[in-house]
Amino acid sequence: MANHQKDTVELFNYLKSVKNEKDLQDYLSYVKGQELSFSQYYNDILAKKNISLNEARVNSGLSKGYAYDIINGKKTNPSKNKILALIVSAHMDVKEANKALRLINKGSLDPKNPRDFCVISHLLHDNYDINSINQEIYDLTQDESLLLL
Repeated sequence: MANHQKDTVELFNYLKSVKNEKDLQDYLSYVKGQELSFSQYYNDILAKKNISLNEARVNSGLSKGYAYDIINGKKTNPSKNKILALIVSAHMDVKEANKALRLINKGSLDPKNPRDFCVISHLLHDNYDINSINQEIYDLTQDESLLLL
């Protein structure tokens, strides 16, 4: 990931130093400069894991145009299922997946949700096969609307 990104502890420490309106405006400008997009994060993860964007896109099962529109921020409200397909294809761990979901405003993985439970289970065991995840989701729920594709 980019070295200029600050973790939450550093940002809280910075926020503690805010004493007046000017400090608050400086802090807000500072935080705004630290924002990370889903696209940046996704591409950083792929680079870290030595996975090409095309390989991840193919493994996600999404069409080329649709996947790239999501990754580049052109698709403004993709379903959580589609985002999860991209997350799995990028071989993210649970922490990385939750950060990616938050960056694209899709909450986080909820182990009480059957679909999310299956995804978490597969990520924890380094199983990135979307078809096997979908089969497990379907076996558990009998609900095709919960499938990643």
